[in-house]
Amino acid sequence: MAQLHLPAADHQLPPSASPENYVDSLPPKEKVPLLIDDEHFKQRVVSLLSDLDSYYTSLCCVLRLLHPIAAAAPEAPLGRQLWSLLSLGLNGVLSDYEEFEQVMQHLNSVSREELLTPLPSAICALSDTQDKHMVAAGDQLQVSAAVPSATLRTSTWWQLVISCR
Repeated sequence: MAQLHLPAADHQLPPSASPENYVDSLPPKEKVPLLIDDEHFKQRVVSLLSDLDSYYTSLCCVLRLLHPIAAAAPEAPLGRQLWSLLSLGLNGVLSDYEEFEQVMQHLNSVSREELLTPLPSAICALSDTQDKHMVAAGDQLQVSAAVPSATLRTSTWWQLVISCR
């Protein structure tokens, strides 16, 4: 199974994210060039914004993958709308929420046919991205669903969703 990975954040911003706090949190070797060279500072800002854009794009893809599964759970503990899932994803690690565990428990109890229902939208979400790992996972998921003898289990969904943390 292809692993899905969100790009690692190289730099963590402090809770009160400001350029000054960010620069103060860096080791002196990195801090000095940022403070004295405007061009270096601009390049770092562009790099951080690019990293943020890549992370957000990957996060949205993963949430589009998780959404049909989570919305089908009884009482939809993670919400019925994609925006509610996005809100949870932006505020913390989804797998840390009790509601996420409820969705996973629901997945453990559903049949293969019920797992196949949200599959087309999950494959679409994976193929819409430019991340080669996610596209490969979507291709593998599509092959698993197309072969009648293939076993599509909760662990397949679990691997796709949880490995995206």
